[in-house]
Amino acid sequence: WIGLNYAHVLPRTFVPGTGLSGFKIGAEYVLGAAYLAAAILFYARMRSPQHAFLHQLFAASVISVYSETCFTFYRDVADVYNLLGHVYKVIAYGLIYRAVFVFGVRAPYRRLAAAQAELVQSNRRLQDLAELSSDWFWEQDAQFRFTFTTAGAASKTGLDPDNHIGKKRWELPHQDISAESWRQHQALLQAHLPFHDFMIKRRGADGGILYLSISGMPIFDASGAFQGYRGVGKNISERKRSELELHKLSLALEHSPLSVLITDRAGRIEYVNPKFAEQTGYSAAESVGRAPSMLKSGFTAPATYRDLWSTIESGQVWHGELLNRTKDGDLFWEKTSIAPLKDEGGEITHYIAVKEDVTERRRIGEDLR
Repeated sequence: WIGLNYAHVLPRTFVPGTGLSGFKIGAEYVLGAAYLAAAILFYARMRSPQHAFLHQLFAASVISVYSETCFTFYRDVADVYNLLGHVYKVIAYGLIYRAVFVFGVRAPYRRLAAAQAELVQSNRRLQDLAELSSDWFWEQDAQFRFTFTTAGAASKTGLDPDNHIGKKRWELPHQDISAESWRQHQALLQAHLPFHDFMIKRRGADGGILYLSISGMPIFDASGAFQGYRGVGKNISERKRSELELHKLSLALEHSPLSVLITDRAGRIEYVNPKFAEQTGYSAAESVGRAPSMLKSGFTAPATYRDLWSTIESGQVWHGELLNRTKDGDLFWEKTSIAPLKDEGGEITHYIAVKEDVTERRRIGEDLR
């Protein structure tokens, strides 16, 4: 507006017949120096990979210096230097456009789109893994109501996931969980503390008992406000049933009327039951780590032991009678069965011996004879 209406108050930049004024030439040098200073600053910072757009701005600044220099040479408005100065300027603006739009606007959106695609792919991978996993995933809000469970939870919990949504854990079907256990669990939740392996018994769709192990972590937003819980669940029914079977077998061994001992392949004792300690006088602590030869009396024929070892090392079960000695020195007869235990590859790892004290039976037999 000033240039159009009050041009006479502005310094002259071009004098017909003479050319550029001193003001015009000086102003172009000042602009050129400003562009050069910008180019130096861009160059100093563009070595970082995340500042790739500065290469464009550096080039635009250098070309602008050429443009301003050309604007100090022309003698006529149709001079080639005037034309060249404007061509340089167009090139510089093109580079600035690339730096601002392509690198500053379009490239971030492309990176965002790529990141979103990777996130979708990652979510699909997690969903696939969740379906294949023995675990399932869940989330709850700040009132401990379920807001999400993975689709595979139905087959692993015996409940339709839709029945979880909007309910609290203790509002779902369960068995044999005491009020005190629920109280302790709820106290942890109210304190916003993580919990691990909370056990839930539930009847499955087939009527069998399911054992579920639940673990969870509290969720907080950026301000630290409690948002709820997220966690995992695992169906440990097979493991629990195996533990119960092992417990029953352990009880059977502990109360067996027969003496039982287990050794490794080298013949070192790893386990003896109470009947063994009662029969031999050697406690479990005294027996573990030693060889069964501690019971030898010296009256059993060496050929019997050679037959014993050749039989069990070949993977067969040996049956026979041994005359052994207790810790107190008393002789006793044992009717013994020794069987090798093998791993999945068929390799012998342990030996298990079941022994019955037949001393009294043999004495009666001798008396009868």
